[in-house]
Amino acid sequence: MVTRKFVFLFVGLLIFCPAVYGQTPEDDELSLIEGRVVLIPDGDQVAIRTKEGKGYTVRIQGIDAPEGDQSFGKKARGKLSDMVLNKDVKVIVLRRDRNDRYVGSVYHNGQDVGLKMLESGMAWHYRSSSSEQAADVRARYARAELKARNDRKGLWSENAPIPPWEFAEEGFEGDGDTSAQATVVESVGQPVGSDTGTPPSAPPSGTAETKPAGNTKDGRTYYLGPRGGCYYLSKSGAKVYVKDKSLCGGQ
Repeated sequence: MVTRKFVFLFVGLLIFCPAVYGQTPEDDELSLIEGRVVLIPDGDQVAIRTKEGKGYTVRIQGIDAPEGDQSFGKKARGKLSDMVLNKDVKVIVLRRDRNDRYVGSVYHNGQDVGLKMLESGMAWHYRSSSSEQAADVRARYARAELKARNDRKGLWSENAPIPPWEFAEEGFEGDGDTSAQATVVESVGQPVGSDTGTPPSAPPSGTAETKPAGNTKDGRTYYLGPRGGCYYLSKSGAKVYVKDKSLCGGQ
């Protein structure tokens, strides 16, 4: 299984190797990137090579696509590939993130690629960073996601798709059964590894945050989350989401 961490490492080596791209410190001041997409790591990232031979990894601002091991993860990557792989794009750079990727709005032939991903039902509107968007853009993204939801397009064809920020490959339980895909998130909803500085704590049984599923298996009690996700609590108090919702009495 190729994990997102492996992809980051591969793309990082590919892009930041001076012999290949010659990236320089002044790239920190970039506000615009123009070049050809040479690699699609996943449904919300592109790797770009400029005419000058420099390479950049860009995280598409305002969207979050399913992880590669999630349902629709490969389809989201395929959709993005169909749109921009081996094609010229323009990126309006917003900032760099802690993974040293550029974050910005990506355009191909004048079309907003992030918006197109939302319209096709292949990504969520990433509201955690929506405050960085202009008000009109934020409203456009929100409407696109809502319409895809209502039309049950792409990932919204599933009853309760798990948002990628609630999914972590570190929580995958590889027992040979693909239904055992799981995600670990902190009890406050932060992804594992987030710099909250606060250890996770198990939410009390029967609160609004958790609902006892009444189903115990292999020594674990499974809970049904408010958005339909099925999970159990690890020893550290983190939620471990499982794809097999029958453990919570779901379909």
